[in-house]
Amino acid sequence: MKQLILSLIFIFIVGFGFAQKFNGGAMIGIAPSQVAGDKYSGFNKAGPLAGVFVNFQPVKHSSLQMELYYVQKGSRKNANAVEQDYESYLLRLNYVEMPLLYKLHIGWFAIEAGPSIAFLMSGYEERNGEDIKADDFATATFQLNFGVVFTIAQNWKIDIRTNNSLTNLRNQTYTGHVSRFWTHGQFNDVLQITFAYQFFHFGK
Repeated sequence: MKQLILSLIFIFIVGFGFAQKFNGGAMIGIAPSQVAGDKYSGFNKAGPLAGVFVNFQPVKHSSLQMELYYVQKGSRKNANAVEQDYESYLLRLNYVEMPLLYKLHIGWFAIEAGPSIAFLMSGYEERNGEDIKADDFATATFQLNFGVVFTIAQNWKIDIRTNNSLTNLRNQTYTGHVSRFWTHGQFNDVLQITFAYQFFHFGK
């Protein structure tokens, strides 16, 4: 898996390197998430997000951006003693994710969309405080991303994005899982809110 990640990074770096004009920077944010198919609805699990990006703008109103970041996804349900609900659940999935996004620039904001691939680094699952020791997490998932980017100052942007998996986050399917497009299982649904700072620029 490490070889695959490094190969993809190399391909993108070479591709952007041949562009006449490209920029890069860093991003940090938060990723509230839920898992479709686990019966615990709501974006109750908040995870960190941090990484880097490069982009180039071949024409005035369009650009392509490649990102590489760490993000924690998953699901959470807390017990509620007031309502006599003592069930709790926690799922943490740590990924390295690589999106490729098209951006349409309209004044001080942009609309973005594109696919991404996420490689699982580690996973942890517990129910009622006890480690389930699950080992059936998929090593990679594919996502679609849609978002809006706002320029708030020179070189500073805020990105609000949805990130929805198209493939099962597990290697197996179980009772209660849901259908999505062509497959069946559990799926990560994430809202990403990030701050991005562009700190280098090459080309004219």
